[in-house]
Amino acid sequence: MEGAAVTGARAVTLREHEFAVQIGLRAAPGEQGATALESVLGVPPPTAHGQVTGDLDSLHVLRLSPDEFLAVDVSRRQEPGVEAPYREALEEGVPGQAVDLSANRTVLVLEGPGAREVLEKSVALDLHPRVFGVGRAEATPLSTIPVILVRAGEQTWRILPRASFADHMVRWLVDGMTELGSACPEEESARPLGAPRARRLSSPPARREGPTGSVRRPLAPCPVAPRECPRRGEQAVRPPGRRGVTSRALTRQGGGMNTEQTHLTVTRTIDVPAKDVFAVLTLPARHHEFDGSGFVRAADDTERITAVGEKFVMNMHGDHMGGDYRTHNFVTAYDENKMVGWKPAPEGEDGGAPEGPKGWEWLYELTPQGSDATEVSLTYSWSDVTDPEPLKQIRFPMIPEEDLEQSLNLLAAAVTKD
Repeated sequence: MEGAAVTGARAVTLREHEFAVQIGLRAAPGEQGATALESVLGVPPPTAHGQVTGDLDSLHVLRLSPDEFLAVDVSRRQEPGVEAPYREALEEGVPGQAVDLSANRTVLVLEGPGAREVLEKSVALDLHPRVFGVGRAEATPLSTIPVILVRAGEQTWRILPRASFADHMVRWLVDGMTELGSACPEEESARPLGAPRARRLSSPPARREGPTGSVRRPLAPCPVAPRECPRRGEQAVRPPGRRGVTSRALTRQGGGMNTEQTHLTVTRTIDVPAKDVFAVLTLPARHHEFDGSGFVRAADDTERITAVGEKFVMNMHGDHMGGDYRTHNFVTAYDENKMVGWKPAPEGEDGGAPEGPKGWEWLYELTPQGSDATEVSLTYSWSDVTDPEPLKQIRFPMIPEEDLEQSLNLLAAAVTKD
């Protein structure tokens, strides 16, 4: 995508910053792993919520959770082995993790006097400069898409959605941009005097090859599919499928369920024996190490899972639950070195333990591939969700397939570092 723009007093442009380097880092602040990573970064990892350290025009570090960070370098392009210096710094026995996530997220840049207005249509955050100043970053839903939002300048915002959601994210943002102006006289009454008209710029190539050799899903052409103006044959721009519905209205839609789909399954091979993978999966204290959703923080329980019917408690954080919350996880499957699974249930608002699971399940299945490799399948199922209460808050599947794939990538990193 080369760009999309609205001109005038409330001008705003949208473009992609292609192939920025992104390294996922995990280390407890103040401990040996954090010190080792700082020696490579050249700046300390951020210690406060929303804080960014480093240079926003080159290498900077975003805080995703107390011990999880994303190092982003917008002055470099992806290349094989870009995470190697960080891994080398984490010598054997030093707790920490470094994973190349450059192909995991797309970096979109929204800038101009109207940029904040476009974003405010679809996020619940207060974006006023006194609250969300330059150098602040937050993980937040934009519309229904989880993103990392960074204020890189007074009128410059970076939006980092998962790569597979980039096309939808672009369409959504362009929709918000078009509402700053219209070429149709029937819509002039809704447009403040002097507001600019949206204009379509150029389209991306049909397919692109990333510097690392992996094929990146291309962004679709700027989705300003024209429709004829009923009064004078001019064309007003509006993305398909949104006629008569504004971005803000869609944001207010509640939970529910995709009735045509009841589960997602992803698979990858990890070059370690099944028993080593199983040892990590059955230790709740390590579950945050391979959480691709970003919700898991830390376990209350340190005991290993040993049988069906057991329960472990996990501290979580998610905007869909209003911030911090806890889940009680009921073990539903256990077959040593072959299978383990659990069904979560959030605690009540009064802190009371739930009587049982709410219906969605996480299931890991291990299949040996010789003596030194294991095929790991992760299934996220919501087929048993019948309680209307969670359906008011959550639309299933809440966790996209890309986050499940990331969970297996992080699991591989967690297992192979042992």
